[in-house]
Amino acid sequence: MMVQEVERSASTLATFGIHFH
Repeated sequence: MMVQEVERSASTLATFGIHFH
């Protein structure tokens, strides 16, 4: 995995977390 992929995944998860929390 590349750093950009990890950062993008983390950003997506954070966004989903905010929406679902």
